[in-house]
Amino acid sequence: MKNLILTLLILALIVPATAIAAAEKGVSRALFTTSLDEREPANDLESVPYGEKSIYFFSEILNGNATTVTHLWTYNDIEIARIKLNIGSDKWRTWSSKQIWHLAPGEIKVQILDPDNMILAEKTLTITNKQ
Repeated sequence: MKNLILTLLILALIVPATAIAAAEKGVSRALFTTSLDEREPANDLESVPYGEKSIYFFSEILNGNATTVTHLWTYNDIEIARIKLNIGSDKWRTWSSKQIWHLAPGEIKVQILDPDNMILAEKTLTITNKQ
């Protein structure tokens, strides 16, 4: 009987925590790409050559229905854009883009922020010297 009560008590503590964790907003995909086709990224970039015209930052958000996320773009640690995006369902694909043809070789970073400015994910892209 003691084992049954102990087991039930442990389950009572674990199940609510699991349910809460499953409902938290999260990022299932976050990546830089050169283009999108039918709301899907064409590629997953880690670097681009100097002179590339523009790039997209794609993100797939889970459990975020009726909220927002922000794509915070930085270039060499200087903020260049803060783009607020509405989330329309519990599995939502969204993106933002920037023209980068004028940027010298360096590092672009995008952070995905929740409405409280907490970082959900971040990715970095290198602009290289090679054309």
